[in-house]
Amino acid sequence: MKVLVIENNQQVTRDISFCLQVRYPEVSVVSVVEGQKGIEMVETESPDLVMIDSSLPDINTFGLVSKIREFSDVPLIILCEAETEMDRARGLEAGADEYVAKPFSPIELLARIRALLRRT
Repeated sequence: MKVLVIENNQQVTRDISFCLQVRYPEVSVVSVVEGQKGIEMVETESPDLVMIDSSLPDINTFGLVSKIREFSDVPLIILCEAETEMDRARGLEAGADEYVAKPFSPIELLARIRALLRRT
């Protein structure tokens, strides 16, 4: 399984990688810190799952999700620090499949990933 993490906080990326490697030893985690590079990686790497930070420096998260949805149906999770009902609704309407609040519980993160992968 290949997972693309678009996240500008390296510690969060390491935490996600660790959680995934514990549950899925064969996982390959690829990470980028810019949304535009993330779009390119979705096209070239064909990941099985994409996780996107809600506060990227170069692109609006909802715009990023919409751009990915123009050409891919990859399962997509938004990672967010401060979320409102409106943010969740906008993200889901843009094409996200799931929202996970940061800081996240590793157990909940893995459960949400497993459930999402089971549905897709």
